[in-house]
Amino acid sequence: QQQQHHHPHQHHGQHHQHYHPHGHEGRSDEDGDWRQVGRGGRPLAAAAAAAEARSGPLLRCAVYFGTFDPCHANHTRLVAHTLEQLKYDLVCIVPNDDNPFKPYCSPLAARVRMLQANFAQFGERVQVHTTSEATNWRGRGIVCAQLQDVLAAQHPTRPVQVDQIIGADSMQSLASSDAKAQSNVARSLERRKLLVFPRYGEPLPQVTLDRLAEHLVVVEDYVEDGALSSTSCRQQLLAQQRPAAISQPVYDVIKDLQLYSPPPPDAHRLSVVISGGPASGKGTLSNYLVQQRGFVHVSCGEIYRIVKGLENPKINAAENLAKELGLDAYSSWLNGIAFYCLREYVDNHPTPRLVVDGLKPENFKDFENVVGAIDLLLVLSCSQEVMKARMAKRNRESDDLARIEKFFDRYKYFKDGVKSYLSFRTTRMIDIKADLPLDEYLAEQHVMEILEELERQKQLPPSAPPDSITDLAVYVREHEQDVEIQAQQLAHLPRK
Repeated sequence: QQQQHHHPHQHHGQHHQHYHPHGHEGRSDEDGDWRQVGRGGRPLAAAAAAAEARSGPLLRCAVYFGTFDPCHANHTRLVAHTLEQLKYDLVCIVPNDDNPFKPYCSPLAARVRMLQANFAQFGERVQVHTTSEATNWRGRGIVCAQLQDVLAAQHPTRPVQVDQIIGADSMQSLASSDAKAQSNVARSLERRKLLVFPRYGEPLPQVTLDRLAEHLVVVEDYVEDGALSSTSCRQQLLAQQRPAAISQPVYDVIKDLQLYSPPPPDAHRLSVVISGGPASGKGTLSNYLVQQRGFVHVSCGEIYRIVKGLENPKINAAENLAKELGLDAYSSWLNGIAFYCLREYVDNHPTPRLVVDGLKPENFKDFENVVGAIDLLLVLSCSQEVMKARMAKRNRESDDLARIEKFFDRYKYFKDGVKSYLSFRTTRMIDIKADLPLDEYLAEQHVMEILEELERQKQLPPSAPPDSITDLAVYVREHEQDVEIQAQQLAHLPRK
């Protein structure tokens, strides 16, 4: 195997290596020659030197997985401690790949640039690598094994040891897993060590990991510099403040790429989004805001049905093409149509107060990019039993109890999506206990008082009488040709 060497200050100061553990598919010339890689990502036996022939000093490498959004002083401190105090020769930083369930996370390419800028000071002792494999313990094990083989090929006279860096929180998570899961992790580690770094202000967990004991090395002399996190840095950046924990090179990248800059709020419109499961009460709350506060209510599902009801052959052709391109492409097409129609509708009507339901957390970002910033997010948390009872009571033709079960099967993704969104925004959020009757949870959560406060801040005028506003369905039909053009563009069809 060969690996090309780069000057340490090339490409923003770091060598950026892509790993493809399952062979040479998709490799570029920078990736090195992977044609001698065998099954499971390991080189063929003929390519590896015999272990006993490696009589030189031990080459030690620590692999640091994480999101690094953005990287900050504690990341730098941990790497420096690994190199200077633990005497590792090399630290390889592997940022997590882009994740469709975390659409607010900065793109991988942007995080790589920040890492390269931040760790240029260490020269070739710190390298940034990317891979799509490191999504779980097994994948990280493959990446570490792959890296060990590359280093062994680069340094044929030296034995190589590759270990993995984790935080004390990951150690605690391992402790709470069952014996089978711990055994699987142990197998993925092979002979590697887990370097466990404590978190600021948190005692190291007193746990017993019998199956992992031989792998654990607790770095007890390491101390973080204060209670610092990427989330706290993002909140400062969102408030247009320069965090002291962000190095100047990283800050320069952030400014250059305009990271952590959400769309500014609309000074003339209050946008409220209601999110929750089926039969959680989204429509009931929306109608209440229409009646009591003069909001204009739009359901994303309603927009889909209106566009479908046009029975336009060109729109239908665009939809069919989007379906053929896969689920992600079709979902993107549906959202694009809905958000386009909504933006055109609210921009051409006096809608100082807008309430939207039917949005999933993973769609908040696209909504904000097309329609505008979300001022208030109302999340309706409701038990499965209450949802089913409400669905049975309302007895709609489109209702299906399986939708509720599907929602709760993916409930963790729903909550994680909301949490991810809020960690990248300053949007106000109210988590509503929607099992309660509407008047009770409105009073308990002070929802109306918060709305009034937001209205005063924006100095909104009174809403127009409902009968003076064109119905959404009428508006879409009147602008069918514009919707048709947008549908074709979203499906990348030439206009005919």
